[in-house]
Amino acid sequence: MRLPPPLVVDGQPSSAWRAGCSLLTAIAGAAFAAWLAAHSEVSAPLPALAALLAALAGAALGVRLAGPAEPVRIAWDGAAWQVDGAGGDLRLMLDLGPPLLLLQHRPHGAGARWIALSSTLGICDLHALRVALYSRPPAGSPAPLASPVTSAVRAPDRATD
Repeated sequence: MRLPPPLVVDGQPSSAWRAGCSLLTAIAGAAFAAWLAAHSEVSAPLPALAALLAALAGAALGVRLAGPAEPVRIAWDGAAWQVDGAGGDLRLMLDLGPPLLLLQHRPHGAGARWIALSSTLGICDLHALRVALYSRPPAGSPAPLASPVTSAVRAPDRATD
C-alpha cells in the first residue's frame, strides 16, 4: 500500500466549536455555582449573582480551552505531520462530514493541541487531508497503541528467540 502524497492545507478554526466550548463551560459554571449557593442557605439574590459570575468565568475559560482563532496550516510530508511548523503526531478524533476535530500530540512534553477545522476547506483539500489521516503510518514508525507489556510477550514455541 502506498503512502498518501505530501500535502499542505490551510484551514479556519471552527467558530461553532469555539461557541460550543464557551457555552458548555458557562452552563457548567452557572449550574455549579447555583447548586453551591442553594445548598448554603443564603438570601435569594446571591445564588443568581453567583451563577451569573460563574457563567462569565466559565465562558472565558471555554474560549481559552477552545484554542486560538487564527488560521492553521497542516502539512504532511509523507513521513510526519506539522501543524503551524510544529511537529507531532496528528490524530482524527471526530469526522462529522466537512467539520473535523483533530488532536495533535506534540513531542517533548509540549502537551496536546485540539484543532477544530470548519467546513471552509475545499473539497479537494478535505479529501486529501482525510486520505492522509486515515492512512497507515509510515513503515519506520512505531505502532501508536503498542504497549511495552504486550509487545514483550511471545508465543511459547518462540520463547528462545
